Amino acid sequence: MTPEQEKARTKKLVSSAKAIISGQVGITVGSNKVLGKLGWLGKNWEDKFPVFREYYDSLPVNMPVGTERLYWNLDKVLETDPKLLELESKFRAKILEACVKIIRDYG
Repeated sequence: MTPEQEKARTKKLVSSAKAIISGQVGITVGSNKVLGKLGWLGKNWEDKFPVFREYYDSLPVNMPVGTERLYWNLDKVLETDPKLLELESKFRAKILEACVKIIRDYG
């Protein structure tokens, strides 16, 4: 990765972190976006902010998130929501702290 690519990718990472902090996106969708951006930057970046991988890995495979929810039966979405809310609540503070650190250190 060139320095220019790293700079552009870091800028996108900061933007995704800001979107979570500002409430433009929810914890789950925002965390998935941040995790993707960390992956673009390389394994060492993902290692700096492990909470995003930990959260992603905690989500059950059969839990619809993001636009995927549009294709699920509403009853099934409502059935999985309590677990999703529980996980979001459990990870929320750590995710917000990581977002603030990303913005502070790289923004």
